[in-house]
Amino acid sequence: MSLNISVVIWTVIDFCLLMLILDKLLFKPLLTKMHARDDRIEEGEKKLIETEAEKSRILNEMKAGSDEVTAAIIKSSGEKNRIVEDESYRRIREASQKADETLSEASVACEKQRAVYENELLKHMPEYTSVLSDVLTDSGSGKE
Repeated sequence: MSLNISVVIWTVIDFCLLMLILDKLLFKPLLTKMHARDDRIEEGEKKLIETEAEKSRILNEMKAGSDEVTAAIIKSSGEKNRIVEDESYRRIREASQKADETLSEASVACEKQRAVYENELLKHMPEYTSVLSDVLTDSGSGKE
């Protein structure tokens, strides 16, 4: 086997030409696309980090807002409870006043009735005294 120098030179030239063509048509476009893809990935990661930070900020705001809403609800319910308590106390006072009025009216009615009974008793007192003395004298004379 002999080495033919022209074949070797043409093989080297063909190889270099093939490398140039592959470099221009395959390697450079492929590397460009790979770098663009890497850039998009890095950009996406940055956006992801920004989105996570924004999400965290929004969650913190929501928690703070929910705390404020909870405080407002508690305050509102406290005010409503106070209003209900005030209304209850007002009704209790009214009922107590009404009961006092009814009691005083009943007391006045009792006094009037007692006065009527006293007058009636005083009016019939001579009759009762006479009947009582008759009963006492009859019972005293029956024993002797």
